[in-house]
Amino acid sequence: MMIALCIFLSGTRLYRHKFPAGSPLTRIAQVFVAAIRKWNVYVPSNTTTLYEVYDKDSLRVGRRQLLHTDEFTFLDKAAVLVDPDCCTEKAPQSPWNLCTVTQVEEVKLVIRIVPIWLATFTYGVVFAQVSTFFTKQGSTMNTNMGPHFKVPPASLQSFSTVPILVLLPVYDRVVVPTARRLTGNERGITMLQRIGVGFFLSIITGVVAALTEVKRLSAARHHGFIDKPEAIIPLSIFWLLPQYILMGVSDVFAIVGQQEFFYDQVPDTMRTMGMAFYLGAIGMSNFLSSLLITVIQKVTSHTAHHSWFVDNLNRSHLDYFYWLLAVLSVLNLCVYIAMAQSYTYKKTQSLAASISCREGSIELGFKHKEGELRPLQNEECSN
Repeated sequence: MMIALCIFLSGTRLYRHKFPAGSPLTRIAQVFVAAIRKWNVYVPSNTTTLYEVYDKDSLRVGRRQLLHTDEFTFLDKAAVLVDPDCCTEKAPQSPWNLCTVTQVEEVKLVIRIVPIWLATFTYGVVFAQVSTFFTKQGSTMNTNMGPHFKVPPASLQSFSTVPILVLLPVYDRVVVPTARRLTGNERGITMLQRIGVGFFLSIITGVVAALTEVKRLSAARHHGFIDKPEAIIPLSIFWLLPQYILMGVSDVFAIVGQQEFFYDQVPDTMRTMGMAFYLGAIGMSNFLSSLLITVIQKVTSHTAHHSWFVDNLNRSHLDYFYWLLAVLSVLNLCVYIAMAQSYTYKKTQSLAASISCREGSIELGFKHKEGELRPLQNEECSN
C-alpha cells in the first residue's frame, strides 16, 4: 500500500484539475424555477429565438452546446426571453429567471435518464445473488477437486470476473467492428441495446440458477440430507459454474453498457452525476434485494408450506426465488425495451462549430447592438 501511495502521489503535478462550476443540482433547480415563474408565457414556434449562450470560457473548457429537442416543452419556458431590453451584456438576467437552451436540455437529459436508471434495479437484484445465495449454495455441495484440494465456495465468484477479462477485448476488437459494418453505428450497437442484451442474459442466468437448485435439492432428497443442513451433498460445486459464467457474460453488456451510457448521456457539466447514477443503481439494487427477501420471507412464513428462506437451505425454496427473479427480469426487459425505443439520445454541437460568425459580434447566441442583446437570426450568422 505504501508503494502504491507513493506512485499515486508522484503523479500529482501531472493531474489536470477542473475549475469548480457549481452544483449541478443548482442548475437543475434554476430551470424548474424559471419555467414555473413563466408558466403563462408562450413558447415560440421558432425555437431558434430561445435564449442561448456561446462564450469563450465554455469554448476553452470544451463544453458542448446541446441542441433543442421537442420533449418536455414546458421547460422551454425557462429559455424564453420575455423582455430583451432587460437582458444586456452588462446587466444579464438572473439564471433563476432566464436559462439557456443548453441548460434546459441538460435537465431534459436527466429526466430522460431516470426511467432507464430505474430499469437497471432488477438486473442489479439478480447480480446481487452472485455474492450471496450463489455462495450459500456452494457451501452445501462437494468442493473437492482432487484428493488433496477443496475449492472455497466464495472463490467461484472469480468465474464471473474471468469472462469479463476475456470477452471485453473480444467485444471491442471483434464484435464492435463486425456489428459496425452491419448497423452503420460507430459503437456497433447502441448503448441501450448493449444494456438490453445484458438484461436478456440475466434472465437466462436466473433460469439456469433455478434449474441447478432443483438438481441440488433433488440430490439432497435422494441421499436423505433434507433435514441435515450440515451434510455435504455429493454434487460437485462446479454445477454452479454456468450461472457464474453467464452472470459474467451479462456484465460485459449490462454493467459496462451502464457505465458507458450514464457517463455519455449526462450533460458535460454533470459527469460526476453520471457515475452517481451507476453507483447509485448498484446500491439501490442491493437494498431492494434485501427488501425483496424480507418481504418474501414474511409472506411465505405464514403459509402451510415451508418459508422460501429458512436456516436449512435444503428445506428452503431457493429455486422458487430464482424463478421469481427470472419472471421479474422478463417483465423488466419488456418495460425497458419500450422505454429504450422512445429514448432520445443527447444531441450536441461543439461551441467551436456554433460560433460561426465574426468574433466579437456574437456572444452566447445573441448579437450585440448598442449594449443590448437580441436573438441572432440565421441569416445574420450566414453573413
